Amino acid sequence: MTDHYRLGEYQRVLAGREEISLNLIFPTPKVDESGNVISVEPPRIKVSFFEAVRLIRPYISVRFMEQLKAVV
Repeated sequence: MTDHYRLGEYQRVLAGREEISLNLIFPTPKVDESGNVISVEPPRIKVSFFEAVRLIRPYISVRFMEQLKAVV
């Protein structure tokens, strides 16, 4: 067993995050006869309310504490 761990692996275990490949989110680019890439609008990523709160909570909590310290 090793005594060294990558920081990313440690943080992933602590946070319990799931990783999603970008290949699953974005479609494969289509090309026309001349080899030019055809512009395609990527599908919208649907995020639930609780997932959105989990995403912005670290930013809001830091800003809120800074504001509270400034007021006090």
